[in-house]
Amino acid sequence: LDMIIIAQALLGYRQANGMLPQSLQDLVPAQLPVLPLDPESGTSYEYDPEAPGFGLSRPVQEDAPSPLEPPPDTPQAPVDMAFSCSIVEC
Repeated sequence: LDMIIIAQALLGYRQANGMLPQSLQDLVPAQLPVLPLDPESGTSYEYDPEAPGFGLSRPVQEDAPSPLEPPPDTPQAPVDMAFSCSIVEC
Protein backbone atom coordinates (compact mmCIF):
# COMPACT_ATOMS: atom_id res chain seq x y z
CA LEU A 1 0.00 0.00 0.00
CA ASP A 2 2.85 2.40 0.79
CA MET A 3 4.29 1.93 -2.69
CA ILE A 4 0.96 2.83 -4.28
CA ILE A 5 0.76 5.97 -2.13
CA ILE A 6 4.33 6.92 -3.10
CA ALA A 7 3.64 6.22 -6.81
CA GLN A 8 0.57 8.45 -6.71
CA ALA A 9 2.62 11.19 -5.00
CA LEU A 10 5.30 10.86 -7.69
CA LEU A 11 2.69 11.30 -10.42
CA GLY A 12 1.20 14.28 -8.56
CA TYR A 13 4.65 15.86 -8.28
CA ARG A 14 5.22 15.33 -12.00
CA GLN A 15 1.87 16.91 -12.82
CA ALA A 16 2.57 19.92 -10.59
CA ASN A 17 6.23 20.42 -11.60
CA GLY A 18 6.49 19.03 -15.12
CA MET A 19 9.12 16.47 -14.08
CA LEU A 20 9.75 13.74 -11.55
CA PRO A 21 11.57 14.59 -8.31
CA GLN A 22 15.25 13.70 -7.96
CA SER A 23 14.57 11.95 -4.63
CA LEU A 24 11.59 10.70 -2.66
CA GLN A 25 12.36 13.28 0.03
CA ASP A 26 11.31 15.97 -2.50
CA LEU A 27 7.72 14.73 -2.10
CA VAL A 28 7.58 16.01 1.51
CA PRO A 29 5.56 18.03 2.48
CA ALA A 30 3.78 19.10 -0.74
CA GLN A 31 2.77 15.59 -1.87
CA LEU A 32 3.18 13.55 1.34
CA PRO A 33 3.18 14.70 4.99
CA VAL A 34 5.90 12.13 5.77
CA LEU A 35 7.77 9.63 3.65
CA PRO A 36 6.59 6.05 4.39
CA LEU A 37 9.28 3.55 5.33
CA ASP A 38 9.42 -0.10 4.38
CA PRO A 39 7.74 -1.91 7.31
CA GLU A 40 10.19 -4.84 7.30
CA SER A 41 13.49 -2.98 7.11
CA GLY A 42 12.46 0.40 8.54
CA THR A 43 14.34 2.11 5.71
CA SER A 44 13.26 4.19 2.73
CA TYR A 45 11.93 2.63 -0.44
CA GLU A 46 14.32 2.70 -3.39
CA TYR A 47 13.50 5.17 -6.16
CA ASP A 48 15.08 5.57 -9.59
CA PRO A 49 13.88 8.64 -11.52
CA GLU A 50 15.99 7.56 -14.53
CA ALA A 51 14.15 4.25 -15.07
CA PRO A 52 11.51 4.29 -17.83
CA GLY A 53 8.68 6.21 -16.17
CA PHE A 54 10.33 5.72 -12.80
CA GLY A 55 11.45 2.82 -10.63
CA LEU A 56 10.15 2.22 -7.12
CA SER A 57 11.02 -0.85 -5.08
CA ARG A 58 11.48 -2.21 -1.58
CA PRO A 59 14.98 -1.93 -0.17
CA VAL A 60 17.23 -4.93 -0.76
CA GLN A 61 18.27 -6.66 2.45
CA GLU A 62 21.68 -8.22 1.91
CA ASP A 63 21.44 -10.81 4.70
CA ALA A 64 17.75 -11.64 4.31
CA PRO A 65 16.77 -15.02 2.86
CA SER A 66 15.18 -14.96 -0.57
CA PRO A 67 11.43 -14.40 -0.26
CA LEU A 68 10.90 -16.69 -3.23
CA GLU A 69 12.49 -19.73 -1.60
CA PRO A 70 10.89 -21.02 1.61
CA PRO A 71 13.18 -22.81 4.07
CA PRO A 72 13.67 -26.46 3.09
CA ASP A 73 12.21 -27.73 6.37
CA THR A 74 8.89 -25.91 5.72
CA PRO A 75 7.32 -27.39 2.57
CA GLN A 76 4.10 -25.34 2.83
CA ALA A 77 5.71 -22.07 3.97
CA PRO A 78 3.96 -18.87 2.84
CA VAL A 79 5.95 -16.78 0.39
CA ASP A 80 6.45 -13.03 0.93
CA MET A 81 6.95 -11.87 -2.63
CA ALA A 82 9.24 -8.95 -3.37
CA PHE A 83 7.38 -6.18 -5.17
CA SER A 84 8.65 -3.55 -7.53
CA CYS A 85 6.79 -1.04 -9.59
CA SER A 86 7.60 0.79 -12.80
CA ILE A 87 5.17 3.12 -14.49
CA VAL A 88 6.12 3.98 -18.03
CA GLU A 89 3.63 6.72 -18.89
CA CYS A 90 0.27 7.84 -17.58
